[in-house]
Amino acid sequence: MNRWRDFIQRFNVVKGRLDITPAHIYLTLKLAALKEGVSRYIMITNLGISEAKAKTLQKKLKELNILKPLRGGHILTEYGNKLFNYLSRKLVEIGYIPTEDISRYCYGILLKKYDRVPNAVLIRDMIIRFGGSAGLILYKMNSKIIFPESGESLSTYDDELNGYLLEKGVEDGDLILIAGSSDEYLSKLAALNTALSILEEIE
Repeated sequence: MNRWRDFIQRFNVVKGRLDITPAHIYLTLKLAALKEGVSRYIMITNLGISEAKAKTLQKKLKELNILKPLRGGHILTEYGNKLFNYLSRKLVEIGYIPTEDISRYCYGILLKKYDRVPNAVLIRDMIIRFGGSAGLILYKMNSKIIFPESGESLSTYDDELNGYLLEKGVEDGDLILIAGSSDEYLSKLAALNTALSILEEIE
């Protein structure tokens, strides 16, 4: 069962009207998973959205039984926890990557157990569509991180990046996507939106 696809289909009407992306939703769930929960102010500060969008996003997540109120903020419901735990098993944030070879700011995501050679061109196009300026798509197979188009090993071209990614716990079958941008936050949003859109389509 793809819990994320089921949820996005239920949320989609509001998402389209408000220009709220899957990344905004995921980051809200992540904040709400913290012990103290998430307030509207925290959403505005961390997500870079307006008060009106934060208010409507919060309201919709409550209507869909994802959030419940707690001491002036909101935490995850039982269903919200199940959805966030599902995402946490599938998606791992590597975070900002210390390289400027791709772009000034680069944000990496692992899609765990993707288990198919990815279409790198298609995924790079998605990164650009979500506001990134560049993208690097990699895949781990037979204990090596490779470029999926050629099958060549990353270590041949960038041993430092290869070693850095291996330290992050990349396993065989994992898809690695890195989104680049001249804007720090946009690189993160582009990476998350691309990964979440891929996750919506698989299984």
